[in-house]
Amino acid sequence: MLTFSDLYEAYLDRQHHHRKHNLRHTCPLCDSAFALRADLERHKASKHTNDLEHKPKVFLCPNIDCARPGKEFIRKDNFKRHVKRCAEAKGKAEGKSKAQQGGDTRPGRESCCSRRT
Repeated sequence: MLTFSDLYEAYLDRQHHHRKHNLRHTCPLCDSAFALRADLERHKASKHTNDLEHKPKVFLCPNIDCARPGKEFIRKDNFKRHVKRCAEAKGKAEGKSKAQQGGDTRPGRESCCSRRT
């Protein structure tokens, strides 16, 4: 037997599903449509930067050894993801160079030459 909470959960699921397919916010510059106005605004800021009166803020990677120097990020979430990956790649590269030089001092990471004394 269905309880009130089961019925209410089904109602919320249906509302959420309907919200995703009810695309009532249409981009005036292209044929894209969005369920939420915030999604439309993000779309306009990232896809139609030349057509906007106010230019969005641009983010540049602060890492000197970046694999994509000069890449401009308009969306802050993409910029943060890039910086995180950039830092991870730099950390891996530094870890490899230390291990190759025998400078990695973590337990179990000694080079074969440093064990023989």
